[in-house]
Amino acid sequence: MRIAKKRWELDEIINIFMSSYKNIIPTHENKNKILSQSDILKIWDRNQEESESKRPKGAWDKRTSSLVIFLYPGEGLKPISGFSLKPSVKLLPEDINFARAFSKVFNQDLSLCGDISKTDEIWSALRITQFLRAISRFTHFRSISVSRWIRTMERSMFLTYEGKTVKHIILLPYSFEQTLNKLQDSYIKLRKSLTIEQALLEEKWIRAVVDGHRVALLASKKSSGTINGFISLPEIKVKKNINSYAPHESLEDLQSVLEKNDMAFVATSSGDILILLGTGIVFNKTQGKWRYLNYNHFHQILADFVEEKVINSIISMVLNLSFERKGALIIILKVKQNLKFLVSDYARDIQANQYLRKALKGLDVSNRSEKQIITAASTIDGAIIFDQLGKVLDVACMIGKVNEEQMKKLNIADQKVFPGSRTNAAWKASLFGIAIKISSDGEISVFSEGKILWEIG
Repeated sequence: MRIAKKRWELDEIINIFMSSYKNIIPTHENKNKILSQSDILKIWDRNQEESESKRPKGAWDKRTSSLVIFLYPGEGLKPISGFSLKPSVKLLPEDINFARAFSKVFNQDLSLCGDISKTDEIWSALRITQFLRAISRFTHFRSISVSRWIRTMERSMFLTYEGKTVKHIILLPYSFEQTLNKLQDSYIKLRKSLTIEQALLEEKWIRAVVDGHRVALLASKKSSGTINGFISLPEIKVKKNINSYAPHESLEDLQSVLEKNDMAFVATSSGDILILLGTGIVFNKTQGKWRYLNYNHFHQILADFVEEKVINSIISMVLNLSFERKGALIIILKVKQNLKFLVSDYARDIQANQYLRKALKGLDVSNRSEKQIITAASTIDGAIIFDQLGKVLDVACMIGKVNEEQMKKLNIADQKVFPGSRTNAAWKASLFGIAIKISSDGEISVFSEGKILWEIG
């Protein structure tokens, strides 16, 4: 057996590279594959004309309808290997651009650490920061500044104020003056500016004042990042974009201020770090891992199951529950008559939680007032079930046994079994529509026809 002399020759490298994209591109995993060198070169050749780079890091291959990522040998101009990702959603330009940004960082690290015998320690250290550095290159700010701001946010998460974790927010506009015009009276200027590092790591009073609900910080990119004043979040009067999604309803005012090239940092009480971009892209560090989120993917999936007018309400409800770390199971039936096959006590005269179930039946999730009640009730043990118009069919109900007749219709041979009861219920419910499982640690999993369509967290 030939012993690899260079890191890019190791068999494990291409698998490590491909696995990194689990937190970037939603895919049909069984359709993702490592490509031979001959296949990768054919794809590379036919995409060369459209590329502005001599070493393109990734390409959308029209012939295979796949995102193809290239692995290069050191400074070589042609790839030595690569893999194709079959997306489960329609990719947008931002998705492909970030996929390329990560590929560029990975390939550069590989080139720097080509000597296996001398660079293992450096390679391990670089691997930990690859996602962070890809984010930095993806924004419209100087990448070295963004990297430092992110690391400062990460360090600040270890600090507390009176035993409570920090929940600060920093808005970092690309055009400071343009943002001031938007904020108007909601902006209060500091008499003396602070560096971002000083504000978050040294000034203890900042942790008390900037609470993540009422007050945020406004920063400028000048001098590599300075804090210039406060923003009163409730006083923001900018009109919200109904077609964009915030990670939580409490961040909608902040998001409404963001222009295309702007960014905002958010530290949450659950210990997550969020980076919001003006394009609608969100980066989330949760449970020690960074993830790329494009909520438009979720919108695409729901468009096949519910009316367009209720998609925003469903997504907002799911994101709020995830952000607040409240577990729930949300089901949308394709045919509401199938409720009898799904709910174990559907036909009984006496039902568990019957008063609640009768009270909420027929409520509309697209009605703002009713949505608040629906969202609160969805956290009770059991599932909440909607029809395609967003009307509640049942709530706090238990999912019954798997319907074997429906499994046969969908050509599913065996029932899948998962560690958690809520996930098992989601799988069974997905035979009749779409099931959205929110776990108490914030993870969102979307099932349909016994398959996972989308997963974040």
